Amino acid sequence: MAFYGLGLDAIVFFEHLGFWYHATWVLAFLNLLPYSKHFHIITVLPNIFAGNTEPKGKLPDIADLEGKIENDEPIGVTRPEHLTWKHVLDLYTCTECGRCSDNCPAYTTGKKLSPKHYTLAIRDHMYDLEPYYLGTGGIERPDVIPDSQNLFVHGDPPEGYNRVLSPVDLIGDVIHPEVIWACTTCRACEEMCPVNISYVDKIVEMRRAEMMIKNEFPHDLTKMFQGIEVNGNPWNLPAMDRGNWTSGLEAGG
Repeated sequence: MAFYGLGLDAIVFFEHLGFWYHATWVLAFLNLLPYSKHFHIITVLPNIFAGNTEPKGKLPDIADLEGKIENDEPIGVTRPEHLTWKHVLDLYTCTECGRCSDNCPAYTTGKKLSPKHYTLAIRDHMYDLEPYYLGTGGIERPDVIPDSQNLFVHGDPPEGYNRVLSPVDLIGDVIHPEVIWACTTCRACEEMCPVNISYVDKIVEMRRAEMMIKNEFPHDLTKMFQGIEVNGNPWNLPAMDRGNWTSGLEAGG
């Protein structure tokens, strides 16, 4: 009824105005998509179809470990460039709903691990380093990025996660080591994620880099590694005692 009584020219004018107003906002939104959580509108389908079909709980193997060592190739993940294309697709698919953290046993018991902030910290770091990865004028890469001009990254992260405007190692500089070592690999975060993001594989790859490249891991794991190295089991029990647990049981053998 708002246009009742208007002439044909006026109606055509408002029709064109409404069309171009709507089209302008749609095109503007499409340009904002890659820099916001709404990017999952585009990435969610390929992320789900590219999801891991291996049995739940199976960790990824290290392909050609000896070859990587001989060729001085990176083992695990220390920097964003070591992430696989699927890892990066996971980062851009996050909807920031927080279901992963709400169901994470480490997070709910006060540990520094938050699957949501773990994902956002890496993604924001990659956004901040756009001048580094894209190059300055396509010629040089700055070692230190001037104050971030990216308006699409989040504010101050919680404890255990840092904003670093330079190309650095993820663990220790961007993410506190306690974050990755707090993970129990239960995959509750992955079960609750509505867009099929894989968290555990990235965390395990970072652990591998910390252990195999930097030789850094929690002190509590020292005895376990010594037991595996000396006696072939994490409890450091001698091989001759491996059947003692059957004492008192009617077990043949």
